[in-house]
Amino acid sequence: MLEQGISPTEGGVAAMRQKVGDFASQAANVVGASKQAVSVAPAAQNASQVSSAIKQGTLGMQDAAPAQNVVSSLYAHPKVDQLGLMSVQDANAMKQANYKALDDAAYGLGLKSNAEKDALKAATAGLRKVIERAEPAVAEPNRKAAELMNAIRVSEGRALLEGNKNPVHLGASIGWAANN
Repeated sequence: MLEQGISPTEGGVAAMRQKVGDFASQAANVVGASKQAVSVAPAAQNASQVSSAIKQGTLGMQDAAPAQNVVSSLYAHPKVDQLGLMSVQDANAMKQANYKALDDAAYGLGLKSNAEKDALKAATAGLRKVIERAEPAVAEPNRKAAELMNAIRVSEGRALLEGNKNPVHLGASIGWAANN
């Protein structure tokens, strides 16, 4: 935010959201034009490592089952072929759906066990990496969008506090918060 001169205000948050959209469009253009196929093995391996680590505990086998289900579900997905390959477009769609599922779980929607969340995070990070290996031009827009999304999370609360200083503006701030 400091590098780009963006303030933690409603206008600054809106500007960051616009830039995230621009970076997402750049990444979508690269992904959409890709003719590459990617292996889901690295994503599955990441999730399996989470499962293996969980198995060390007293209730390890029981607790690791949801994490192992992430691995099984990855290979059983209809877009994954018998060789464990899927198109970059399908991998990107899966990655985005996983991020949404993880975000929903953080807010209590579709609650997941910690093992399942950790395995899904690991698998999703693996998908991101194989997509970026197949299409290196997508890495930079993804990185910049992620930085801005983190800045938005930090700035939203501050922007609401600034809005509270102006009682006339308070109604607009509440409306803005409800929509965002």
